[in-house]
Amino acid sequence: MELHELQQAIINKNIIETWGKILIFTGDESYLQDIYLKKIAQVYEGKIVFGDDYASIKEDLIAGVSFEGFKEIVLRDSKEFINKEDILQQISKSIVPNRLLILIFTKVDARKTFFKTHQNITCCFEKMTENQLVKIIEKKYAMSEYNKKFLCQIVSNDYGRLLLELDKIEMLAHNNNINMDKAFIYAIQKGAIYRENSDTSFQLVDAMLNKDITKCFEYSEELQEFVGDPFRFLGLLYSNYKNLLLLKSNGNVNISYFIKKKLAPYINKFTVGELMANLSFILDVEEGIKSGKYESKKALDLIIIMTVKGVRL
Repeated sequence: MELHELQQAIINKNIIETWGKILIFTGDESYLQDIYLKKIAQVYEGKIVFGDDYASIKEDLIAGVSFEGFKEIVLRDSKEFINKEDILQQISKSIVPNRLLILIFTKVDARKTFFKTHQNITCCFEKMTENQLVKIIEKKYAMSEYNKKFLCQIVSNDYGRLLLELDKIEMLAHNNNINMDKAFIYAIQKGAIYRENSDTSFQLVDAMLNKDITKCFEYSEELQEFVGDPFRFLGLLYSNYKNLLLLKSNGNVNISYFIKKKLAPYINKFTVGELMANLSFILDVEEGIKSGKYESKKALDLIIIMTVKGVRL
């Protein structure tokens, strides 16, 4: 199912007649998914009901439940349906007339039989392109071409995040009586714009934990955002060294299984003394950047040399 087909079905008010009582939403653009959930509920003059798992919504779906108007029942990332195809087949035959089940999957393995089998009822919400988002910004806000594209890159082309950040920038512009471009720069300087760590950030941290000095300097050249916002990366690195120290000190420490599994290969690469020295040095570098003692690129090189190679200048 293509997105334009879903749009047309909403306009024609024949979603259930066209595809039946089960739809599947996939893709990265969760904000658009939420918009379409609301549109469907409006079409049928019903309400959205979110379930925790199959058991929580089963009685509301199958025959025998009293009629309470239209309900759009939504489950997110339910593995029960992927792993037990018969459940979906059973439900599809017994959903009462005024129910629509929508399954949302954040991550999709297209190789799985489940998704291959149900392509006709699956709508993928892909992220918009940078050009599409720039046009959306242009309709309402006056910003330079560079800043519009830069903002799209910061939010990783996520429509929902873009709207949120534009609201922040607009409020700053209004409160400070400045234009959107100046408000955008001001927001970045004040850390008001949320910026995710890029894949390069995580790759560099992994290389540092692995003490691979060659990879460290390769990734450091790619890590452009460090120059603009070094503290986000330093916070990520500090967190990993701190968790390593906790695991070395006490293997049963209350840290999530995911973190324990991720850090397990690196535990024996550092002594407790090295980890404590690294944590202390990261704090020193942060203070040095804030005071002007270090410029950002030099600070990153120092961090790599002193924490990975154990050199103390």
